[in-house]
Amino acid sequence: MINKIIKIKGVGKFKNVTSKGDISFAKSNIIYAENGFGKTTFTSILNSFSSNVPELIIKRKTIGVSEQEVEILFDNKKYRFFNNEWIDIKENNNIEIFDTFFINDNIFSGFDFSPEHRKNLYKFIFGKKSINLNNEISEIKIQIENQNKELKNTEEEIKARIETITRRHTEPNDFNNFLRLKIDEKIDEKIEYKQKSFEISIQNKEIAEKGNLKKISNSKVSIDINSLKNTLENSIATISKSYIEIVESQIQEINQNIPNSKEWIKNGSRYLSETNNSTCPFCKQSVADNTLIDAYTNYFNESYKIIASSLQSYKKDFTDFVQNLKNTKPELIETNNKYSLEFWNKYFASSKELVPSNDNHKLLKIVEDIIQIIQQKIDNLLLPIQTEKIDSFFKRFSEHNEQIEKYNTCIDDINANISIIKKQIKPANEIENELINLKLIKLRHSPEMVKVCNSYKTLWIAQNDNKQNKATKQKQLYDFSTKLISNFGDEINSYLKLFNSPYRIEKIKSGFVSTSKQASLNYEIQFNGHSLSFKEQANKISIKYTLSEGDKSTLAFAFFLAKLDIKQNFENKILVIDDPLSSFDKNRRNRTIEILSELSQKVSQLIILTHNINFYFDLFTNTQIAPKAFKIDYSANIIEYANIKQDMENPYFKWIKEIEAFIENPVEDKIEYIEAQIRRIIEDTLKYRFFHILYKEQKKSDGTTIEPYSDKKGLGTMIEILENSNVLFKADSNTVIMTLKNLNSFSNKSHHGIGDKNHRIEKISITELVSILKELLELIFEKI
Repeated sequence: MINKIIKIKGVGKFKNVTSKGDISFAKSNIIYAENGFGKTTFTSILNSFSSNVPELIIKRKTIGVSEQEVEILFDNKKYRFFNNEWIDIKENNNIEIFDTFFINDNIFSGFDFSPEHRKNLYKFIFGKKSINLNNEISEIKIQIENQNKELKNTEEEIKARIETITRRHTEPNDFNNFLRLKIDEKIDEKIEYKQKSFEISIQNKEIAEKGNLKKISNSKVSIDINSLKNTLENSIATISKSYIEIVESQIQEINQNIPNSKEWIKNGSRYLSETNNSTCPFCKQSVADNTLIDAYTNYFNESYKIIASSLQSYKKDFTDFVQNLKNTKPELIETNNKYSLEFWNKYFASSKELVPSNDNHKLLKIVEDIIQIIQQKIDNLLLPIQTEKIDSFFKRFSEHNEQIEKYNTCIDDINANISIIKKQIKPANEIENELINLKLIKLRHSPEMVKVCNSYKTLWIAQNDNKQNKATKQKQLYDFSTKLISNFGDEINSYLKLFNSPYRIEKIKSGFVSTSKQASLNYEIQFNGHSLSFKEQANKISIKYTLSEGDKSTLAFAFFLAKLDIKQNFENKILVIDDPLSSFDKNRRNRTIEILSELSQKVSQLIILTHNINFYFDLFTNTQIAPKAFKIDYSANIIEYANIKQDMENPYFKWIKEIEAFIENPVEDKIEYIEAQIRRIIEDTLKYRFFHILYKEQKKSDGTTIEPYSDKKGLGTMIEILENSNVLFKADSNTVIMTLKNLNSFSNKSHHGIGDKNHRIEKISITELVSILKELLELIFEKI
């Protein structure tokens, strides 16, 4: 129990406060302080004491005070804050404080719900067990992170040594395989042997990279030699000799003026034949029965067309052959093969000699002659051509291909030998890889590397143990928190419903804030079923424009109360509650008092602070709480509120008691004060007694209207309304009205200024005032 605040020095408003009078705290206590008198500072001091956080006091240091000091009597033991620290104190988890700092630090600040709020709220709700478990998880995570750094550094060190041998980046599999390499007692001998093999393989590298010799493609001609010869040797039997002589003579004659006259005549003859026209297209004369036209028609008959087309085809075949022969460039292939063979002769002797096949020029000369012969035949189909050149070509063509076949056969034999040699030689890179693997085995089991690898394995095992331990504790934390979360949400919403709040808390869940190591609690606020956003977002209702300060305080207080309910260890709890609700509407104030009344019976101690005097009076008169009353005055002194009952009394009855006391014992210096109360007592008496008449419209005897009484009108209006109504007094109406008018006239001067008076107002004597006061009391108690 907090027994007493002995001393506060240099903390906010409390410049230098020491205990005066009986300010020891009881089981239930209420403290009244106007805003700015030090109420928040008082709760900060208790917060610092309970949590052993000196900063809560240090940051409130009074300006102009050199040092801060606080003394608190707690469980009859004195605790002191001095030199910026609490002396011989530990965190006291039994003190629960609800204040603005609880709201801003745990629930939300302004209209923001930050990751820090989520972490603080988690600590507040789940308590020491969960916090300790979470701290253990955080410590394990830190250990894992540190181990990760050590493992990474050690891994990089090992990889660097590996890469001096491999000369390439070390992949994860390579690294793991390196750690698993077994020791080899004969490793030095194997490395020496493999080194020699590698040196030999380097010399054979050129063999492995050298390509085979290339073959020459055969030449091809798809021509029927006999058909070609017949076409060249034969004439056209269907054309008569006389027609031939006429056409040939005409061709020679026209040739003098028109080049290629034969083609010209042929086209003209075709025109006449195809159009079946008997009129010359040039001179428009009839060509019917014309001997020359008949000669043309017979000369260029169907046989002519067939032979001419065949000759053109033969010519094209030989022309293509020439082009293909030039494109193959066998001489280039032979030259390259010759140089390659000179290289391979160092490794084997070919049994066959490469006979040059480069006779293309002779063959091309023959082909060009044949093309010329074919052209001659095309120019004169009736001219028989000798075909010795054709026979010569095909003979030479056959010999040419035979020579290529012989050449290619030699190439096949040489390439077969090359394949045998290549198969016998192991690739240098393969031998080099084998040598690298042997060197890695030697490196792995060198004394220095054994030490490094063992260190890595030890770290790895320790980290895996930590990971398993972390997973176990996280499950324990999850199981523990999950049980509370559902109850917690239900409890919050039950209090919100009790306070008649339209807000609800939904989707409560625990977890971790992004990459944070601290567990957190997240939640959503709903207003009449609509989710609210802590940030301004499109299509989202923002808390900024929905939640009032009263709503904010109500939500926070619901959180605080829900936590108390789910923990339920009330008997040891000391509750310090500062302004539990900033909006004291009737329903919330009544519900709050009911809750505080119940808590006062359960907890070890209850201290309530408020700036609202009506709430303060309601708490004081609650018989179940039965609190001891304190207040913080303007000078920040914490004093017992001894005259609270007197301050709570209705002013009307207080004034009457003061008048009665004055009649019994008149005091001259109270004359003006007592005189001023006369009018107030009369007005309040009439308001309480005749409110049903004063606030209605009345009619005078002459029919004119008297408007209802209002606060802007005075006692004279009240008297006028009563005089013109049918109200019944205890005494004679005329006597009552006359007495009221006299008292109104007497008291009228006490509430008006005297600036317009040119002479001093005469003071009333005590005797006269006592007489008037007796008349007043007789009026209100016996006549009205």
